[in-house]
Amino acid sequence: MENIRDSANERCKPKEVDMEEELILKIINEKLVEEYIPPQVLCSRLCSMDIFNKYCAGEMKIDFLTLNVMLGRLGMDCSDFVTWVDMEAYEYLSWQNDVIQCICEKNIYKLRYLVQSRDKKSSEKMNERVVGQFDSLIKGIIAYAEGKNDAAVEFLNNAVGYIIDENKIEENYIVLLSENEIFVMLINYSLRLRCAKEAMLVKDMDSIGKKIYRLMSYLRSGKCDIRQEAKMYPYAAYMYADIQVQLGHPERGIVPCQDAIELMRKHNFSRMLIPMLNMYLDIMNILGIEDRASEEKKMLSAWQEVLTLKKEWGGVVEDTADITEILCKCLAECNCAYEAMHELIKMYRIREGITQKELSIDTGYDMKSIWMIENARQIPHKSGYVRIRNRLNILPGYTHSDIYCTSYKAYRLKYLITRAMADEDTVELERRIDELQKEFERDDFLRDSILNRQYIMDCRNVLYYTTHQIDAKEYIRRCKECLSLTVDINNPKIMKGYLRERELLIILHMAWACSDAGDNKTAIKNIKLVIDYCMENNRGGKYNNKIILALSNLAVHYEKIKKYSEALEVSRKGALLDLDSGKGKKAVTFIHSNAYSNAMMGNIETAVKYFKIVADAADIFYNTEKEKAINNYTVLMKNME
Repeated sequence: MENIRDSANERCKPKEVDMEEELILKIINEKLVEEYIPPQVLCSRLCSMDIFNKYCAGEMKIDFLTLNVMLGRLGMDCSDFVTWVDMEAYEYLSWQNDVIQCICEKNIYKLRYLVQSRDKKSSEKMNERVVGQFDSLIKGIIAYAEGKNDAAVEFLNNAVGYIIDENKIEENYIVLLSENEIFVMLINYSLRLRCAKEAMLVKDMDSIGKKIYRLMSYLRSGKCDIRQEAKMYPYAAYMYADIQVQLGHPERGIVPCQDAIELMRKHNFSRMLIPMLNMYLDIMNILGIEDRASEEKKMLSAWQEVLTLKKEWGGVVEDTADITEILCKCLAECNCAYEAMHELIKMYRIREGITQKELSIDTGYDMKSIWMIENARQIPHKSGYVRIRNRLNILPGYTHSDIYCTSYKAYRLKYLITRAMADEDTVELERRIDELQKEFERDDFLRDSILNRQYIMDCRNVLYYTTHQIDAKEYIRRCKECLSLTVDINNPKIMKGYLRERELLIILHMAWACSDAGDNKTAIKNIKLVIDYCMENNRGGKYNNKIILALSNLAVHYEKIKKYSEALEVSRKGALLDLDSGKGKKAVTFIHSNAYSNAMMGNIETAVKYFKIVADAADIFYNTEKEKAINNYTVLMKNME
């Protein structure tokens, strides 16, 4: 086992490249070639070509904000990657998250305080244009909250201008906009329309409409990641439809609204569902054809029921009429996940099962320096960090993923595999696994990389188990074998060290099989370990999806052993977290679980109410719980008669 672990770092190194070359920059460069995009366009108003070349040569570390803008401009989804940052960057990004949280909570007083008290030193190593853009955005939002509409528009116009060349928008609009910038643009236009609807000239509104239409066309062209399309298109479509209604052409908004609604349903995004359904119904009403929107009326009513239940369960329901509020919530979801480097060094040391003294001996640092590094009192120099990284089996570079591949196609396939698992579509799952394996077989390194081997092995194990090709006992054995490729499963402190997304999922998969084998005690124990780990390290909502999945499994296990009160609590938590994350498919599953537990506890009226909600809402995100809910609802109603 130890030999396997010791070789992991070596196997994951890129061939014939400098140890410090960033994987993400190889992906960016390959994307530039694929899309025939000149690097000068990618870097426009963001950084000089000299700086970009230094990034690519490994002579300069790409800062977090620059990286996110580049990924957005290339139509790539940031959620595939996690970036390690130093303490200063960590402090700035934490401050940024706090600011966005204040906006979402409409806490203008705390927001002003955060803006006034920001330590500007924390952003000195960040891209000053992107920092300036965010500062102007926040000033605009504060001005808008204070009723200073003219000032708000001015600030937001300035925000757009930081990294967008207005003179080139018509020429290169598609390439020049990143995810963050799009949100800024839409907020800008939203505020313009709100504070100056009567004063705005028709030609100006028409011009804005044409720009947004071009964005919509790009998003639907297949050039950007499908997740980015699903998240971003509804905002663009809403603004476009709103403009067309005001221009007297409501019919132009029908198809964009329909496309946006279907994208959200298919990819499980709920933030814009209520505003978009209302917009569509308003248009159909204006045109006098509201009778053609019966399905949309049902969806609106059903999702309003879900949100009402969310409020009953103690959740906060966002103001769906306030597009600015919804857009601000999405700002936090646009960036790569990030981790503090000093914390990771400590967690990797624990993961490897060695002491600070052992690490100091192996790397040439004294124990005091190791302590200071792990507590953010000292930053290791480049050569020192390389020694630490090599000793702790940390991958080269600062931006990582669950797989190692220079082609972005691989990361798209990874998402499609995740979706197929969630949809329980084994045919699609097998097809996408085969496609990804072919992508890895482009060369020997990709095929032999332990990260890639582990990913494929775990996915195939899931496929074989769900199609009953292996039993629970064999599945558990395979899960242990798969996990042992990268971690010492005999290390009692494994949950105190750093665990990657795939490793956490494998532990959940083992819990699933343990339950099927009748060992619910072990299953619940392992699920709780994963939840505790994720909650402790859930910076910026990084582990929300894992927590939701774990809570879903935990609720089922509690039901199996008839601990219904515990199942009720877990299902409530899961539903609220799923809805707060801007999704909804799992929320419906949690509501169904809650209804079942209530029925088992004799709370029949509550169970009937919740089963009806599930029956009405399940179709929205193509949740498979509908038939079960209808049957349970029917049975309970008969018993009540």
